[in-house]
Amino acid sequence: MKLASVIAVLEDGKYDTNQIVNSGRIHYADYDKEIVDSHEEGYGKISVAKAFEKSSNVGITQITRMAFLSKAKIKLFEQYIKKMGLKKQSHIDLDNEPEPYVPIKLEDLTAAAFGYSIKLTPLQVLGLYNAVANNGKYMQPKLVKEIKRNGVLLYKNNPVVLINQICSEATIKKVKNLLEGVVIRGTAKNISKAPYKVAGKTGTARIWDEATRGYIDMYIASFCGYFPADDPKYSCIVVEYKMRGGEVYGSQVAAPVFKEIADKVYATRVDIKTKESKMPENLSAPETQIGYRQDIENVYTVLNYKLIYNGAGSDWVSITKDNNKMYEADKSVSQINIPDVKGMSARDAIYILEKKGKNVIVKGSGRVISQVYISENNLVELTLSL
Repeated sequence: MKLASVIAVLEDGKYDTNQIVNSGRIHYADYDKEIVDSHEEGYGKISVAKAFEKSSNVGITQITRMAFLSKAKIKLFEQYIKKMGLKKQSHIDLDNEPEPYVPIKLEDLTAAAFGYSIKLTPLQVLGLYNAVANNGKYMQPKLVKEIKRNGVLLYKNNPVVLINQICSEATIKKVKNLLEGVVIRGTAKNISKAPYKVAGKTGTARIWDEATRGYIDMYIASFCGYFPADDPKYSCIVVEYKMRGGEVYGSQVAAPVFKEIADKVYATRVDIKTKESKMPENLSAPETQIGYRQDIENVYTVLNYKLIYNGAGSDWVSITKDNNKMYEADKSVSQINIPDVKGMSARDAIYILEKKGKNVIVKGSGRVISQVYISENNLVELTLSL
């Protein structure tokens, strides 16, 4: 719901994502509960953008109250929420879809701003995030694409646009950046390492018990988002119910599941393509500090580069370039006890050292820039850098 609150604030136009708000904990005179962030110490005074990325209840409630806490403004807030499709069913082709419960009254604004006091199905929440990914166009979700019998098309369930534009293009652009920021710097940065961009939002909420009319010590953890963020193809929501114990947050339990699903889709679906980069007109072969001779010769053969070799048949060589000619020279790595593997890839370095009976630890990525031998453990520690 924080996404909906921020969209409404941006549409109202008085405040932007650089507006400074509080974080940590806060108490409002007209609200009987103290608002507390999951990171209770807070982050001090922060921008709305950071409040969203860090999922600050305090920051988001404060900016929402600043924008809409009046009898006139609360009606405008309701209009924004309605325009986002959160006051109506998603109209999926299933019976008995629950009606959303989103009370927009002055006394409900504080709780609603960060997702409490409302009832939405996961699909209804996903509808909003899908609309953001779709540049503001809210589509009707469907289970059935078409029905065929013996190869003959009997029924086609055509796409239906429910809302042409949930908010302005300027707001869409800003909240897309916020959703990407959640994964890059915020509560979901634990799923940021991927060959594609993810945008989304974590969610954690205590469960309300109708019998006791109070919150119990169980949680709903969720992550809702879309990918690839720079060219969205798929949106997804993961919701885990009745979580308890030390790991109950959406970032801990729901976001990793989203990542596993997204990884599988990315690896198996051909409709996700990375953006093509324009190749430079003049290509040049890379120089190589040191590598296994056969591997290097294979690579340069594929690249259609001829190597000039004047060595004595060493297994390890380096490649240098002079006047557009590529020269292959022997490289000595053998020492009595510890081979010198600086400049090698991790794979080659580990191969040589383990062949010498050494244990190896690798830190970093890229090529070896330094090596340290620890004699007590017969261990070589390699440091890599790009």
